[in-house]
Amino acid sequence: MLAMICDRLFRTGQVSVVGLIVALSVATSAGAALIDPAVQDFPTVFADNTGSLSYDSGTKRLLVDADPISMFDPAFGPPAFFLPGGTATIDADVDNSGNLIGGTFTLTGSVDPPNPAEPPVAGTLLMGNITAFGFADTSPGAALGTDTFDLIVSITGGTMAGSYPAQDLYIRVDAENSNFANSFAGDFSSDPTKVNIFGTPAPPPAACFLVIDEDSIDNGNPPNFFDDIVNFGESGADVNDDISALSQRRELRFFDANEGAMIKLHTGEVGDEGWFAPKSFPQSWSNTGPTGNAIRNFVGNPGLDGAGSHGPFEHWSSLPYNVGEGLGTCDPTENNCEDLLDKIPDVTPLRATGLANLVGRTCCAVVYDSDISINFDPLNGSLKGENLGTVAFTVDAATKLEGFSSSTLPEMDITIRDAETVCEGDLEFLTDEDAPAPDSSSEPFDIDPGNAQADGLEGDVGGDGPGCGGNTVMITRAKYSNSRDRLKVFAEHPSATASLTVTVDGYVDGEAMTYKARKDRHQYFLEVGDNLDGLEVIVTDQDGECDTSPIH
Repeated sequence: MLAMICDRLFRTGQVSVVGLIVALSVATSAGAALIDPAVQDFPTVFADNTGSLSYDSGTKRLLVDADPISMFDPAFGPPAFFLPGGTATIDADVDNSGNLIGGTFTLTGSVDPPNPAEPPVAGTLLMGNITAFGFADTSPGAALGTDTFDLIVSITGGTMAGSYPAQDLYIRVDAENSNFANSFAGDFSSDPTKVNIFGTPAPPPAACFLVIDEDSIDNGNPPNFFDDIVNFGESGADVNDDISALSQRRELRFFDANEGAMIKLHTGEVGDEGWFAPKSFPQSWSNTGPTGNAIRNFVGNPGLDGAGSHGPFEHWSSLPYNVGEGLGTCDPTENNCEDLLDKIPDVTPLRATGLANLVGRTCCAVVYDSDISINFDPLNGSLKGENLGTVAFTVDAATKLEGFSSSTLPEMDITIRDAETVCEGDLEFLTDEDAPAPDSSSEPFDIDPGNAQADGLEGDVGGDGPGCGGNTVMITRAKYSNSRDRLKVFAEHPSATASLTVTVDGYVDGEAMTYKARKDRHQYFLEVGDNLDGLEVIVTDQDGECDTSPIH
């Protein structure tokens, strides 16, 4: 992409070769460091070398003005050029030590896209608040030289604001003929000055958080039969069986040695599941520290050396892997290592529906050396017990597993990821929609992710009732959960913008459904204490076509 930009700009004579190379290279700083984050190539705006920079040490004002000349955005195709009259303005307050006090950035102008079918972009294109500032005297000792300043801007508006998913800009200023001497104690200026504007990458989506027990990952389990494939010299070393402990968060050795490998994992049986999705943690998990985040206090930091985690009482002062007190670590005088781990609400065993919903997701999991015990009505689980460590993976597929017992849950195809990276990043709970809660240890008998489920998740579960016609509306789920006092209705329609309504005689009369883009379905939820099993639900579109289904 950058090669295309450079070629176009060089051929049109809009910017010098030297200037552009400087703008896109990493300067060597003799003073304070530049921010210099990872940047994406587009939308990228280049301002020409007629700009100017000045700093007044008395008012502490840093002012940069430049004229934008070109922009590269995939939506436009080739680079687009600004009409005369645009401005790129940085107005910042920087103290005499070079620390940012605050400031704003504004980009105005008019751009004619190369494609005549695209409308012009004009007016205030971007504006935002400066949140970070860096600088470098890249020509120390010289009376005049080229110095570099950079900043991060949090976008607050402008017609181009939606083009930047992370809603942050990285702006790099190359000040030529600059008398900046790595100090803000005195005035300085430069002329000409170039300003280049980049978008920062959108943060990666949060990884889902799971717990996995010995029914999926353990020494000798099919299909991998982990033992000592990594040649560590201990039986069970592949899965850290030799160093299992409370609060053990070291990445399992086999996974650590095989990042990027694609393997299969089994997931247990109905009533004896191997994968679980906690959906919330008690406030006490946040309160126990060492952070205010409950998931982080439980998962800790797998990248640490984990001193003490092979014997949880050895190094109390350092909290093994930063796992919170009562979540697997404890004061040796209190013996309270597992005080906060029993009867955790909404620890949800995953059956075929929940497992299939993981396809495409990257997850971090804490792996247990024993069974995780689940109770129903209300749903809760015990997370007591020793841990083998942590794993991370991307789920590639969920497939019905043949050749085992009739209650065997799906086989999962996964790609191994680095647990130290994934598990120390942002983590999130699965939702009720992602991981439906089973009604009991045996119901629903949900073992096949490829077919209609016993709970009516997939497939046309309805039928054209009296007054209904056509095949436009299709109810794919109509389920009442006794454990959660909740009705769920899912429907498919050819149009995402269709107006669908739900009717259940005596309870709901023409209430609107909402469209869930990620699932490509229309959905409706109702909290109701009465058992609705067996009642009829009707879903109707704006044209009067409808579908009916009994509630299961």
